[in-house]
Amino acid sequence: MRYAVVIEKADIGLERAARNLPQVKVLRCEALNVYDILDHAQLVITRSALEQIVTRLGGGAEART
Repeated sequence: MRYAVVIEKADIGLERAARNLPQVKVLRCEALNVYDILDHAQLVITRSALEQIVTRLGGGAEART
């Protein structure tokens, strides 16, 4: 199983720590794509990264009005 942690911006400490875990990959939300989402068994997404992804994809509150 492969796992991904999606973060909003660079976090050098987290990225270095994740290198020690062979099945974990840290992804920045600006580089996230459909393949990354489908290729991992589970995603852990920070709240700030999720908000940025929703805004980027046009699913924010302003898009619903």
